[in-house]
Amino acid sequence: MSYFYKRLLSDKRSCFIFLFFFSLVLLDPFLLYQSFGGYDPNYSTFLAGNSEGHYAQMLVLWLLPIYLIFGTSAWVLADVNSGNVLSVIGRTNRKYYWKVYNQVNFLYGFSLIFIPMILNYVFVTVIFRKETTVPFMIEQSVKLVDFQRFFYDSILWELSHPELSNILHITMVALTAGCMSVMIATINIFTKSFYYTVFIVISLWYLLISITPSIMILFQPFTEYSIASKMLYFISSVLLLTVCLVIQKKWWLQYDFV
Repeated sequence: MSYFYKRLLSDKRSCFIFLFFFSLVLLDPFLLYQSFGGYDPNYSTFLAGNSEGHYAQMLVLWLLPIYLIFGTSAWVLADVNSGNVLSVIGRTNRKYYWKVYNQVNFLYGFSLIFIPMILNYVFVTVIFRKETTVPFMIEQSVKLVDFQRFFYDSILWELSHPELSNILHITMVALTAGCMSVMIATINIFTKSFYYTVFIVISLWYLLISITPSIMILFQPFTEYSIASKMLYFISSVLLLTVCLVIQKKWWLQYDFV
């Protein structure tokens, strides 16, 4: 376990991507402030996407697979192609490598979203603490435990509980990013080529953001789309993660690395 965490801290490319991603997310409140002064903190978060031009949001969310491709999901490709995997599994075993590598890979994708987004929430709470403007007409208040509203008339529930809505969306996006990181690693296993992986992942991502409703609905609170619609994408990500782990485990235990 310590080998992978030390590797994560010493991997300059993964650390650079994390810092670059981090900078874009934390830059967004200042872009919003320069645009028109901002809204109530709950509606000024990064995922709410109210900054002028949405440039930071587009660079982060529209290109999310690129950051994951260059992150820890590329380790398995580097290890297999270089033969380093033999020295690692020689000191432990195949199952251990598979298990811990996927844990670290998932954690990297999750943290890449979760940590910057939570800090962004803290930043906007401080910067826009005096703002009370809400960019929506709140017609009625909905109870926290009104599950019918929560799933199917979600905008009313979200506007009634904006703090929980932000935390819910941040968590769902972070978990989805963790799942995507593991999926990309699985694609790497079979392509054994960085360029093929980029082509496949970007093609699939372009498809997902082009259809209606696109996967982008999962990333944004306070939209006309219901939580139920968003959960379909989220559950699909979890199911694909499970399939990828099953495929990976079978491959790792049977593949001849020599």
